[in-house]
Amino acid sequence: AKIVKKVIMILEAEKITYDVDTLMLYCNKEYPRFRNIITGIQQYVTKNGNILDKGILDEAGIDVGIYDLIANGKFTLVKKEIFSSSFNIDALFRGLFDNLLKMFETNTSVYAPMLITINQYMVQHSTVIDKEINAVALVMELIGIIQGG
Repeated sequence: AKIVKKVIMILEAEKITYDVDTLMLYCNKEYPRFRNIITGIQQYVTKNGNILDKGILDEAGIDVGIYDLIANGKFTLVKKEIFSSSFNIDALFRGLFDNLLKMFETNTSVYAPMLITINQYMVQHSTVIDKEINAVALVMELIGIIQGG
């Protein structure tokens, strides 16, 4: 609630039109990463004409090239991207299902363990304090599965 109040103060000072319900949903989605909340809102309203609406909840903010990096074992580059201030970790899980798993559909020795691992980390995601570390651990485990398969 404190974060939402601070963000409302900023939005009103900057004369940005916003919907309180959307703002609360977005803050809950990004909590406790205050920097990500501010950066995400700033990027969204800059391209959306100083209006904060439900569209921010659909913003993926992930370059699909990240899935190729994971598939090719480029851990350091993926880690750097995850720790960037604008990376949307929530969208990562959906993207892993939609993009990375499709690359391995015919390889059942890799596909099944990857699916189970993504699911386990998605469940953990809601309870961990540092979501970036959880995401990096997931990527490390996925790369291990891919390289071992």
